[in-house]
Amino acid sequence: MNKTQALRWLIEHRRADVPLQAVIHRLKAALSFDPQSMALLQQIAAEAKARPPHAAPAELLPPRFPSRGYWNAMRKVSIEPALAWPIASLALKDTTGEPVEAIRVFLDSRMGDQFARAVIEHMKAGVGLGRAVRTVTDAWMARPLDGIARLVYHLDELPFLVGWIRIMQS
Repeated sequence: MNKTQALRWLIEHRRADVPLQAVIHRLKAALSFDPQSMALLQQIAAEAKARPPHAAPAELLPPRFPSRGYWNAMRKVSIEPALAWPIASLALKDTTGEPVEAIRVFLDSRMGDQFARAVIEHMKAGVGLGRAVRTVTDAWMARPLDGIARLVYHLDELPFLVGWIRIMQS
């Protein structure tokens, strides 16, 4: 997911009780935007104000357990989890094709915590959040699910990421 898609999603899928200006303010405060990004944010905000919300958005689910998993790991290192969650959720959904409930269960789990730690390691190396999520997602998709997990959970040969999303759901 590129920066434009992430910003659009964050603005269009905000909670109904959160004003658009509050979302923009949080984005400005939480992310270090260069002038181009600020112009993009203003353009997307103007488009969102001018257009009525679409009828059936593909909703991503909020965390069920914010005190653990991906959300908690991001919070512990002072990355705004409300911004990090939809970026990871959308990347996982787009990459794996798994249902949004399965993505939520995965991100809330211990594997979601491990996923977040891998993302954080890339961010410490100077990579932005979106690119770090994409890098970890791609790396976890390239790895096969280990033999023990395949035997225990009776899964065919799946990518590591898809396998663990399905395991956490069961």
